[in-house]
Amino acid sequence: MSLLAIDIGNTNIVAGLFQNKTLQQHSRFASHKEFQQKDWQQMAQNQMQALCKNEPQAWILASVVPDLTAYCIATLKQLYPKAKGLVVDHQKNFGFKIALKQPKQVGIDRLVNSSYAYELAQGDVISIDLGTATTFDVVTQEQGFIGGVIMPGFKTAFESLAKRADQIKEIPELKKPKAVVGDNTLACLQSGLYHGYASIIDGMVQKISEEQKRDFKVYITGGLAPLFLNETKCGARYEEHLTLKGLQIVWERGS
Repeated sequence: MSLLAIDIGNTNIVAGLFQNKTLQQHSRFASHKEFQQKDWQQMAQNQMQALCKNEPQAWILASVVPDLTAYCIATLKQLYPKAKGLVVDHQKNFGFKIALKQPKQVGIDRLVNSSYAYELAQGDVISIDLGTATTFDVVTQEQGFIGGVIMPGFKTAFESLAKRADQIKEIPELKKPKAVVGDNTLACLQSGLYHGYASIIDGMVQKISEEQKRDFKVYITGGLAPLFLNETKCGARYEEHLTLKGLQIVWERGS
């Protein structure tokens, strides 16, 4: 069976084509929230046609951008009129219950990420996504999804800093600096970016584990996540396509 999985985020849209549960190919393109509907649909149509040479048998969509959700559904129905479609909402089967008073406040992408991380861990798990926001999402075997932590992503944080600090003109390249203590502005920023976020990852996992009085398996995703793996001590495992594979799992449970 062929399944087109689409995740609409605030910055990017990620799409992947599965064949019999295996991710065959994927693409990433800007969300372009500023586009008018006609222009956005044309852009999305071009991207989908480049990814899918033939009509998929089904599609599944997760979105945290309500305005683009409607655009995307219309595009998918126009492109693939025979395909079965599923839009992920908070009522879907993620493999755990959502143990929150207001579950609809949780971003769908966070639940989808947690769904695949929980499938991998088969128990208590923290999933970390280094995106526009950096998110830590927590699932326990007994309670299910109990919440998490949200903070600005490193690029978001440094872009904000650059706008407010006249002498900071650009975001430094993300790589391990020669020393923790920088001897010029660029080196200082680079250390803050690299060592700062690596420390945040370890620190948050430790705080969550201490509060919950248990150890967690940890999965991390995001394009730059591999750079932090050797620096962190929390045992995080990198899963490049956490969200797409989470969508495939949700499709399996709900189709």
